[in-house]
Amino acid sequence: MPKKIILVRHGETDHNKSKRLMNWANDVGSLTEKGREEANQVGARLKNYDIDAVYVSDLKRTRETAVEIAKHIKVEQKLAYGIKERNLGIFGDLTFDEIKDKWPEKFEKFMDHKDKDWNGFEGESIRDVCNRFEIFFNVLHSDHIDQTVLLVTHSGILYTVLRDYFGFLPEGTWLDVAHTSLTILEKVDDKYVMKTFNNVDDQT
Repeated sequence: MPKKIILVRHGETDHNKSKRLMNWANDVGSLTEKGREEANQVGARLKNYDIDAVYVSDLKRTRETAVEIAKHIKVEQKLAYGIKERNLGIFGDLTFDEIKDKWPEKFEKFMDHKDKDWNGFEGESIRDVCNRFEIFFNVLHSDHIDQTVLLVTHSGILYTVLRDYFGFLPEGTWLDVAHTSLTILEKVDDKYVMKTFNNVDDQT
């Protein structure tokens, strides 16, 4: 198993600025100028870590973030389905207010986060996300023994797996993880502890 896993959220996108959710079917989330600057800054920050492997969600915004990181971290990057953002189905391209107005009961259930099997929006349930991540995590476990691995991913899946797969965060809670923040898991006695969460302290 890796000795350290570093999770980084992508940089800001136009959809983030307008508070619109993004989806698999319409992968339009390009980084803003600020988002590219954020990605470049976190790439420079990551030079402080001896990174052995880099995995990147195959969505556009994470791939663009990884391009900026690659200017600083000269490690082969691999695309990974397992750290792709949660499939939001019919909620894609809508704001929370629009979802609440159109489907108030679905919105309430979506924001509850406690029913791991609920999927009333034609996307992925929380359990679907965790199962997908587990397949990917098993690959990390076998292929990167005692290495440091960087994952370039998304707020939704990042918080979901920390809460529901690893159990690091309280059940039913939610937080929009900051763009290009660092979350670091370290191996201690053959299990992981969360050493850093959502950290942007040394970024401007």
